[in-house]
Amino acid sequence: MGLYPTEAAVLDRHDRGETIDQITRATGFRRETVSNIVQRFHVNLAQDARAEDAVRTQTTRLGELVRQAGGHR
Repeated sequence: MGLYPTEAAVLDRHDRGETIDQITRATGFRRETVSNIVQRFHVNLAQDARAEDAVRTQTTRLGELVRQAGGHR
């Protein structure tokens, strides 16, 4: 499923470094709408990578423990 045109317009501008107020002025969208879109789609890539690494580490550890216990029954 793709983005709605409003979402795409807001996120394109936000990705270019514009603030919520700048986006609101430039697009004419309500500030609340712009803020909601930014919050809903905001992704911190570094934080996401850390979470993925933690899950991967724990999954590996779980696999090791299962093997030590004699495997999956």
